[in-house]
Amino acid sequence: MRLHETSAPLYAINYNGSSLKDDTTGTPVTLVEGTSGQVDPKILNAAGGVTRYVSIPYAATANPVTVKITYSNASGSCANGQIALVDQNTKTWKVASACGTTNSVMEATVTDATVTELFILMSRNGDSGGGIRIWNIEVAN
Repeated sequence: MRLHETSAPLYAINYNGSSLKDDTTGTPVTLVEGTSGQVDPKILNAAGGVTRYVSIPYAATANPVTVKITYSNASGSCANGQIALVDQNTKTWKVASACGTTNSVMEATVTDATVTELFILMSRNGDSGGGIRIWNIEVAN
């Protein structure tokens, strides 16, 4: 993971290299919105798991929390399959496609009062060039 600067100058968090993979097959995990148990953030750094992620901590609240993530693909291809918002309880709140260099926005509303941390993950089809760029993260309740 690194900080990417454009000529603007604008900065983005750039995922590059290893990404979320299945522990047994080594292929990218296909994340499904609304499911639990696909990813356990407590073992994110375990062998075979994701080693790069962005963490969004905030105080647990009974009020809905809206998260907007502006992102793009660094390579201009679909080498990076997905970007996802997952909580510390293993629930996937939102999944989006990660194709193209044009900025896209993924928005999710978290309604679980026990959530105290969210993770932005990616599932890549390969670990060569490119990567996901996170341009902005907004959290509002």
